[in-house]
Amino acid sequence: MANSADWAYNESTGYGYVYVNGVLVITFRVGAGGYYTGYRAQLAATRLNDDVFSDSDRDLDFITPGWSGDYVVLSAQVRRGGGTTYFYEDNHPPINENLYSRSVNLICTATTNDATSYGTTQAALALTWARNIRAALSSSDLNCLGTQVKSSRQLVFPTGNYSGNRSVAATHYGAGELVMNPMTSNGEIFHTCDLTIAADLNIIPRNRWVKVTYGSKSIIARCNDTAPSGTVDLSYGGVSQALGYPGGGNVTISTP
Repeated sequence: MANSADWAYNESTGYGYVYVNGVLVITFRVGAGGYYTGYRAQLAATRLNDDVFSDSDRDLDFITPGWSGDYVVLSAQVRRGGGTTYFYEDNHPPINENLYSRSVNLICTATTNDATSYGTTQAALALTWARNIRAALSSSDLNCLGTQVKSSRQLVFPTGNYSGNRSVAATHYGAGELVMNPMTSNGEIFHTCDLTIAADLNIIPRNRWVKVTYGSKSIIARCNDTAPSGTVDLSYGGVSQALGYPGGGNVTISTP
């Protein structure tokens, strides 16, 4: 395989470490789910090797944050030649990948205690770990969509928080419908399982963290794309599914 993961445990610090291609990408400072930090590191490295890197056709542009009952880092099972995605815009011909596959492989969870140990939020920690893994990959394996579209090759870290509290009309996207193009307005490749929203930029500036609430459920997402005037658009497999959002009606956006 072109990429490989390894792990280590340091008895003096009590930390577990995950490496990709020799680069440190995740440090577990606390245990979780009854597992000590070394086992968490071993489990994450095993998942990367056995579930992700062993698939030579896996498109590694889709290692992202996600939601599986908690904030996680995942690899969507998007495979080169594994399906066809069509777009509205004529300048984006069909892509021979199923960009909206909601089948994923879990890499690790960013728990509340993990975030506390770093003095950050779970959403920010999951994004940091996903970015670290992507940065350590062999460049030839991070080539989403081949020559048709050039990926930014990295997820954009928000520059700040949305400030406000308001109810706004919402929809979701990435459920398999036609979209304009695979690129978000901040230069990323959209994937339905990432924790992202598109928004009217008069409501939420691009590249901001925002708390999205529907009913009794809330999640912190990042705004990485543009939506029609007066609306927000939730990633279907990520934000919408985490909230149990039915696809129509208002959500509340507020400061994280």
